[in-house]
Amino acid sequence: MLIDVSNLMSISDANRNFSLVARRCEASGPVVILKNNKPRFLLVPFSESGVQEGMDLFDQVRKGTAMRKLTYKTITTDRPVELLELTVTREGSGIRLNADALTDQRAARQTTLFQGYAALQAAAMLGLDAARQMLNDQGAPVSLQALAIPEKEDGRALLATWFYRALTETNPERRVMHLYNAFGALPGGYAQVHKHAEKAGKGQGALLVQAAKWVRRDEDDSGNRPDWPEEPDLAQLDAEALLQTLVDIGKNAI
Repeated sequence: MLIDVSNLMSISDANRNFSLVARRCEASGPVVILKNNKPRFLLVPFSESGVQEGMDLFDQVRKGTAMRKLTYKTITTDRPVELLELTVTREGSGIRLNADALTDQRAARQTTLFQGYAALQAAAMLGLDAARQMLNDQGAPVSLQALAIPEKEDGRALLATWFYRALTETNPERRVMHLYNAFGALPGGYAQVHKHAEKAGKGQGALLVQAAKWVRRDEDDSGNRPDWPEEPDLAQLDAEALLQTLVDIGKNAI
């Protein structure tokens, strides 16, 4: 199991900007606030599903299984390698990530980054479904060397991380924000989200921007914004086409 790196925050960061904690909780689910690199507080969305997710996460943290995913049964390697501050060794027919030298927060970040790079490259090589299967320890074996994960993070880091989140997310509103942030990580930043996303199909760029505005509609808590967005039909958002567009652009754009 893995806590999304965006949902791990230090208590000092939370003290400086609690509104950021709240936004992350709303966009990505329960947030764990760390003190001295150990879980201290848990913020959950005020909904039945949010509370349930929070309880599931609490149980995982209590059992020590939620901080990071360390083994991948369908990724293979013939030798130990150092990647992204992690030591990757063979375990059975798969691999294991050794993050013992890192703090829990750093380990969560680097293992999430590892998954991001692996997901992006696997999707480019084998397709979106195969990438999902690989992350879930299913499907045909994939060579670590073929995934070409860099030794150190590069300009694809944000794209890879948000792509992984969007690829594996099942909540429609959270997936919207992950997709929006992934397109925002492309050249040109958020100003070019509409342009890049439009390559997924006519109207997809406008719909993604509108959907992101809708999801974030109450961030300022004013309740009377003159530019309050119309609620979009998220069923019209072609997430698979948007994900494939990220893969296609990401091959050469970063």
